[in-house]
Amino acid sequence: MHRTTPIQLAVLLTFGFMLTIGSTMIAALQLKPGLAYCKLRDLDWYRTASPRVQRETAHQALAFWFGDPHDAFAILERFGDRSSIPHLRAALAKQPSDQADVVTCTWIHGRHALERIQRSQLANSAQ
Repeated sequence: MHRTTPIQLAVLLTFGFMLTIGSTMIAALQLKPGLAYCKLRDLDWYRTASPRVQRETAHQALAFWFGDPHDAFAILERFGDRSSIPHLRAALAKQPSDQADVVTCTWIHGRHALERIQRSQLANSAQ
């Protein structure tokens, strides 16, 4: 029979405490993006949300670590503006490297959104 020493117990308790704190921090950081991601899956929300609200919600949803960016990209393809560029760039940088040669619908929406916004900015600056 193995007996736990006070030092081992202290290490285990410290590790458990750190794991709890870390999990709580991750949950707190991902709460707002997670809620935004859920809104993008609600058809009733789409019917009532303004383009500005949809854009801002898409920005937040792109920060959700566990979500598919497809719906956020599609919204920004339609309603994205200059404020969307950093969100799009950060999300597009997360494209899985094993899919680099395979361009899925999701990443096409993201690239189209970014290209549309950049073209619009160039057109506005040329005027």
